[in-house]
Parts: sequence; structure tokens; C-alpha cells
Amino acid sequence: MPAFKMKRIGVGLGIAAACVLGTASSVSALELTGGPVVTPPGGGGCTASGTAGRGNGLTLTCTVSAPGNFTDLYFGLANETSLNGMAMDGTGPSGFETFRYSSSTSDSIIYTSSSPIDDFGSTQQTSTRLILTLASGDGFVIATDGTPADNSNGDIRQLFRVSGSSFTVHVDMQSNEINHPVFTESNTGLYDTVRTSANTRTLNKLDFGFYYRTCSQ
Repeated sequence: MPAFKMKRIGVGLGIAAACVLGTASSVSALELTGGPVVTPPGGGGCTASGTAGRGNGLTLTCTVSAPGNFTDLYFGLANETSLNGMAMDGTGPSGFETFRYSSSTSDSIIYTSSSPIDDFGSTQQTSTRLILTLASGDGFVIATDGTPADNSNGDIRQLFRVSGSSFTVHVDMQSNEINHPVFTESNTGLYDTVRTSANTRTLNKLDFGFYYRTCSQ
């Protein structure tokens, strides 16, 4: 079954004065006060609709209750406690099934991985890509330059720098393999077509969180 969760980490929220949005792109690495957290400073969060890898994918609808409580706010993958990846062999995900950064545009971030799949008794290797797209709201993709860092649970490498009171992120998880070369949603388009009794499920894990920088005191 696909899994998605937002990280929950305790943070202090003691900002009294409103902040002016900064320009994080001027530093060599993101200067973060905290994160990943499920709720940005002052309140808000994300709700999920749909399923990554099925149908039209997953949509995260996010709100920010108090944009004045920080100078910069970011959103994207979180990797501090759980692995991000997709397994199509009934185990894991682990190893090469872990999502690693591939490329980005001004409004999308792409990660890739691979996993074996039982295609009617013949084991084939799938190529999987996770596409995160800023579908609405004010924001752009920015490089982390190592903060937060990539690790054995997966890469981050890029985040969405967002502003305003709301935004949405669309999450597509697509796969292909030698007998099905066109990338389609991993479960609906590939796994549901080739699965056999020996290969009865996929295991997907995605963690998301907010990162932020608060005002200088």
C-alpha cells in the first residue's frame, strides 16, 4: 500500500514581530532555523487527496496561517527518520529503490529509483521517477546546497521556496520497464498490468515537511 506522511517534530514558536521575506538564494546553503515539521511556524499544514502512483496521482493542499512568522519557508521531501522510495517486488523499499535526485525545473523536482518486478514469471527491472510539481501558489524551486543534506534515506537536493497563505504540490510516481517502455503511474499503469500471485503488492514511502528560517532577533 502506498504510504505518505508529514513529519512531526516539536519546535518553538516565539516570534512576536512580523518578518520581511528574505532572499535565501544569496547564500551558499539554506540558512534554516528549523524543519522538517508538519506545521509551519504560526500554524497551517497540508492535506492529501488521491494516491501517488494511482489514477491522477497525489495532490497536497497546503496552508500557511502566519506568513509573517518567518523570513523564508520551504517545502519538500524529508529524510531524517524514514526512507523515501518505491518497491515493486513486495519488499522494501531499500537500496536502489531509494529516491535519488535527478533534475529540476523552476516549478518541479524529479527523483529516480529502480526496482525489480515480476512480469508474468520473468523478473524485470523497472525505472521509477517521482515528480513533485508546484501546481498553484507563489514559489519556485531552490537548491539546498547540502542543507538539509541527502542521506541513506534519500536525497532532498531541491525544495520549493513558497510564500503567501496557500499552495498545492502535485505528486506523480511513474514507472516503466522493458515490456512497458512508456512512463505511466506506477501502480495503475504498470504494476496492475503485470502483477502475478507471487508479487502481490507495492510498497511506497514518501515523507514531506516544511523547513523555515525565522527573523534575526
